[in-house]
Formats: sequence, C-alpha cells, structure tokens
Amino acid sequence: MTAHEWLMLSGWITLAITAGGVSVMAAHVWFFRNTKNVLGRHLRAVFLTDVLVYTVTAAFGIFLLLDLDIEHYLPLQPLRIAAFLANIWAAVRLYRHYMTL
Repeated sequence: MTAHEWLMLSGWITLAITAGGVSVMAAHVWFFRNTKNVLGRHLRAVFLTDVLVYTVTAAFGIFLLLDLDIEHYLPLQPLRIAAFLANIWAAVRLYRHYMTL
C-alpha cells in the first residue's frame, strides 16, 4: 500500500468513526435537551462538547481525503485545542457534580 493510499484509507476511516461518534453523541444531546435536572444538564454539556470534538476530527479526515498540506490544518488547530479543553472542563464539572450525589 502506497503512502497516498494509506492517507486516503485513513481519511475514510476517520470520517466513518466520526460519523458514528457524532450520531451517538447527538442522540444523547437530543435526549437531554429539555432536562431541568442538574446532572442531565452536565451530561448534555459533555455530549455536546463530544460532538464538537468529533466534528473537528471529521474536518481533519476530510483534509486527509483531499490530500491537503499542513497549512490547511493549522487554522483548525486552535479550534481543536478549544474543543478538547471544553470537553475536559465539561467532564470535570460532571464528575464534581456526580461526587456530590
């Protein structure tokens, strides 16, 4: 398998995994959309940030498929970092709330 074929395959794999992840997480966000419960709101925040992480990862998969250079990736890097930080913060808030129950 050539390097180009490997990049194309990894792009398709990335898109398939992220499509599944976005679908599952979006279903969870939809389930908790109207909750008034504090735990439910924290869960919704975690799942919503998961959707953001998967969406940014999908963009990187598209870049692999299009065989774009690194200068196309760099503008998304701050968004990727922010998505991960938001996801970590939401998970910490969920954990802290869960520990008080």
